[in-house]
Amino acid sequence: MLDLINKALRAKLDSPTSAGGAAGSYPADTTCPESSATTFSWRSIPALAERINSGADSPTMTEHALRHYVRNADANGLRPYVRRLGRKILVNEPGFVRWLEQAGGK
Repeated sequence: MLDLINKALRAKLDSPTSAGGAAGSYPADTTCPESSATTFSWRSIPALAERINSGADSPTMTEHALRHYVRNADANGLRPYVRRLGRKILVNEPGFVRWLEQAGGK
């Protein structure tokens, strides 16, 4: 199942329309402080879940699962890709995909 999720996410990130994002989503490109040459896409948990699950017959990753990963971000290594702005939580989409490929299944 993890391979299926990784393939789906990788295909979405490599598609030419991935930089624009969906209407009503957060700005697609913001500069990451660690690397000013690289741009990242920050999304809310519902927007990230929608992006991950778009085109799938059944959800591959639910909002509930994403919230669980974010809630335990300090323990599971997802912390560098999560930002909290008051009550709003943003997740770095490419960072989340990298985390999922490297450590998410462990």
